[in-house]
Amino acid sequence: MNRYTVTLTKDEREVLCELTSTGNHNSQKILNALILLRAYPKSVVTYRNFYN
Repeated sequence: MNRYTVTLTKDEREVLCELTSTGNHNSQKILNALILLRAYPKSVVTYRNFYN
C-alpha cells in the first residue's frame, strides 16, 4: 500500500471543511474531501463532519 504525504494550506483546509459541512455536493466529492482532511495530521475533523 502506498502512503502519501498530505500538505494543505489554510485556505485549502477551509474550502474542504466548508464543502463537507454546507451545500449540496455529490457524495464522492464529500468523501474525498473528508479523506484529505483526515489524512492531514494538523487537521481536526469532528465526528459530526466525518459521519454526516
